[in-house]
Amino acid sequence: MEIISFSDKFMTVREDGFIWVRSVVNDENYYCIGGTKNKKLLFDDIDICFDTNKLEKGKYCYFYSKSIDSVREKLDTNEKISIIHSKGTRYQKSFFKPKNGRFITFYPNIVEYKYKFSIIMAVYNVEKFIEDSILSVLRQTEKSFQLILVNDGTPDSSGQIAKEYSEEYTNIVYLEEENKGVSAARNLGMSVAEGEFWNFMDPDDVISENTLEEVYKFFKPRKHITDVVAIPIKFFGDKTGDHPLNKKFQRGKRIINLLSANQSDIDLSLSASFVRREAIENLYLDTSLKISEDLLLLNTILLDKLTLGVVDGVTYNYRRVNNFGAISKTQSEMNFDDTKQRFLVYERIIKESIRKYGSVIRFIQQVVLYDLSWQLKSEQLINDSKLSQHEKKLLRDKYIFDLIGKYIDSQLIFESKRIAYYTKQMLIHRHFEKLQVPAIKNHFGVWQAGYKIAAIEDVKPLLISVSEFNNNISIVFQLNYSSLFLEFYPNFKIMLDINGNKINPSVIENNDMNIFKVLDNNITRSNILRFNISKNQTNLFNEPIKVVLLSGDLTTQIRIRFNKHEFSSLGGDIVVDSISENYVTKIVDSNLQISKKGLPEKIKLLDEAFGEDSEKKQKFLSQKLNKHKPIWLFEDRPNMAGDNAESMFKYVINNHPEIDAYFVLEKNSNDWSRLSNIGPTLDKFSPQHMNVWSIADIIISAHAEYQVFNPISRGVGEDSHNYYKTLRILNKPKFVFLQHGISRSTHHLNRWLNLTNKNIGLFIVSTIYELNEFKSEGYHYGDEVVKQLGMPRLDDLLKSKVRPKNKIIFMPTWRKKFADLTNEQFMETNYFNEINSFFHDRRLLKALKKYNYTIAFKIHPNLSKYSELFDLPKHIYISMESYTELYKESKIAITDFSSAVLDFAYIKRPIIQYKFDENSYFNGHTFNKKIGDNEAAIYGNIYSSNQYNYFITELINKMINPIMDEKYAKRINQDFALRDGKNHERVFKSILELAKD
Repeated sequence: MEIISFSDKFMTVREDGFIWVRSVVNDENYYCIGGTKNKKLLFDDIDICFDTNKLEKGKYCYFYSKSIDSVREKLDTNEKISIIHSKGTRYQKSFFKPKNGRFITFYPNIVEYKYKFSIIMAVYNVEKFIEDSILSVLRQTEKSFQLILVNDGTPDSSGQIAKEYSEEYTNIVYLEEENKGVSAARNLGMSVAEGEFWNFMDPDDVISENTLEEVYKFFKPRKHITDVVAIPIKFFGDKTGDHPLNKKFQRGKRIINLLSANQSDIDLSLSASFVRREAIENLYLDTSLKISEDLLLLNTILLDKLTLGVVDGVTYNYRRVNNFGAISKTQSEMNFDDTKQRFLVYERIIKESIRKYGSVIRFIQQVVLYDLSWQLKSEQLINDSKLSQHEKKLLRDKYIFDLIGKYIDSQLIFESKRIAYYTKQMLIHRHFEKLQVPAIKNHFGVWQAGYKIAAIEDVKPLLISVSEFNNNISIVFQLNYSSLFLEFYPNFKIMLDINGNKINPSVIENNDMNIFKVLDNNITRSNILRFNISKNQTNLFNEPIKVVLLSGDLTTQIRIRFNKHEFSSLGGDIVVDSISENYVTKIVDSNLQISKKGLPEKIKLLDEAFGEDSEKKQKFLSQKLNKHKPIWLFEDRPNMAGDNAESMFKYVINNHPEIDAYFVLEKNSNDWSRLSNIGPTLDKFSPQHMNVWSIADIIISAHAEYQVFNPISRGVGEDSHNYYKTLRILNKPKFVFLQHGISRSTHHLNRWLNLTNKNIGLFIVSTIYELNEFKSEGYHYGDEVVKQLGMPRLDDLLKSKVRPKNKIIFMPTWRKKFADLTNEQFMETNYFNEINSFFHDRRLLKALKKYNYTIAFKIHPNLSKYSELFDLPKHIYISMESYTELYKESKIAITDFSSAVLDFAYIKRPIIQYKFDENSYFNGHTFNKKIGDNEAAIYGNIYSSNQYNYFITELINKMINPIMDEKYAKRINQDFALRDGKNHERVFKSILELAKD
């Protein structure tokens, strides 16, 4: 029997008869609604039937019979709609399209809710923030809420704080259980929730005061249309700003049809969402998942009605600590199985969509693509250190790349604003490769199913620098292109074309280590190309310089990118840039051009630097014309001297009056007075510093940051957007890098210290292994740049006649990720706790007293702000001495990884390396360690954290006999070929040669 149509008061059937109802749960009892009249069944008759028989809410099947006693047949319909009727009075009846021939009605009872809202918080380790969260709920303008605080076995006092609030307020419920994780705690909270709408707020976040009021006003009359309402997320704490998905709130309060969801029309956060009780009360968060349980549950609910409510004008404020949320911290500790389950969540929600609708509907694809886009922005998985190489490859290829290729439409990938261009090409190619769609190649690139996956125009030569050296003009490009391009054009070549003359690169080096990868996969490739043009080839000057790509019978020009690089200011509205005293580079009709620096070029450079300010022009020209000596600027750290630059500065001041030498230092530095007594000292970023720098010839520094070799527009109050539109186009002093210390062989600094980032003119090293490291391909420096000359400060140590005291230097290096922590956060780190534990070791303190030793704790300058947090017992103090003073006065040195103690080894005094916090050092710090690397800079025994007792034993033995072991002394003789006290002279001579060039 078939239903023909519906109205607000009745439904029409094909012929008259009797209508019966039977519960889906209980298949035995049939209840007669009554007979139809004129082929119509009144909905009021359904209400009467349910009231009379006291039927509970639930799902019911409807049946038809011609007479009251005849066999009952299933009532059916062909209507292709999901919700047919909603009466909206005492009862609400929702008629759904039949399944398996059954026409089912959801018929709820009248529900009386004790509260409008139930807010569930899983409480764990939030004693600093939980009160703010609770108060943000208590201050709501809507007072009908139940706050459920679930103590998840927290070790701190946040559970006690929650309990005290529950004792004060009747609408706050306190529950506790042993630690099982946030999902289990939320599930427990759900078991006592009595609100009409549920929320799962995190206990370190806060909500705006009008949140509950505005959500209820919107949600209540629309709860039959949607099960979920989301509100905007704003970050606060160590990061501020809007969540990327907040775009969906720009059109105000509305119901979104998820069948046509845009990229931001999705919802992933239970914390910033409110869910209708009936939609969630019989569901649970999956406690086997450490993250993504929100995504799974929330989108399972959204798949039911395919609608999402959004309410603007309110805020869920999400706290970021050290720029990370709790999810990031959890994910960083996950093992392979946990990570695999996290990615299998996508497949589970995809398969749920297929089960319900026969396909992966658009909004589910958007959810998966958005959530995976965070991974596709990363060079490695956030828990990279916890995974083997095989595990990382499996997760990347099978659970990320293959998942996208199999289930996500290429058009959605192509339209994504969150995935990088080359990554999109790779994903689309994988997708069509699985479908065996052929790739079509022509003179412009490679296409697959109409999508560009590799194009000639995507090969990008970025101009890095142009410089005069000996009899050549050297042009350096960084050539970036996709891995797919290399797959389709494996033998392509790059040349310069100048007035028909083809010039091959003199150097081609792999630059892949200095580009961004995706999950350890080279989505892109990079090369460094150096072209040398002889200054004798005058026909090549003042001519357009074109970059040409050749592959087989393909020859085409590719556009040079002028990206305002640190060493070449060309780009934007800067079309001329000084190379040297004799030459300039220009942009002419989008091509590079090299010209001799004649009067027109000099005028153009002055105009670029000073605009119409003739007074500044005259001042600059006057300074330059009145300069009678070469100007060398020396600098260690911005606020600290006492390193190689100071040592070299003293040498030049005392021995070479033919050089105008200046030391650059912040005037409030503790070292200012001492340096001022040595020679001319410039306050960093001061006008005087800028003026001297603008005509300087050489920058000599132990520090390799941009602000050293280009301080313009980096000072306080300067506009960084004008960084390149400055005197930088007039003057580019050669940069001499002395280093702060002897670089360890396994630290791989090539991402930070390579030519494209620093363009060092002279790179001073002290050891054989440093020389080999910095001459390797990843740095792109030639033999004329990296020289084993010895650090200047080592001479001072070698010649010192200071008698050492019973002093031990303890010199742990810093951790980049600790630099911005609060005091409280720093005190929670393993780094802090391990050091404090060492300082209070009874055996250590007893030995210090017995052998009359002190420990000078030399905290790294980047962590010095935390020095007062350490609890220092007798015999241990924070050292304010210079490094050189400490080395001269001490008998033993201890470090974890600091290369600074290698100075100590240089004078053959014992060092001990105790790696108490190795994991944090090689994960997230400046350095990375390659698999199979062997440390060459070993001049003392090394102990890991689980060898602590051996470390303490050796330290005590060295107090008794502070002599370097013979095997390490021999190694020093091998590695430090120059231990003659003449490092200053060698460095000075090399700087003179650089200045001449």
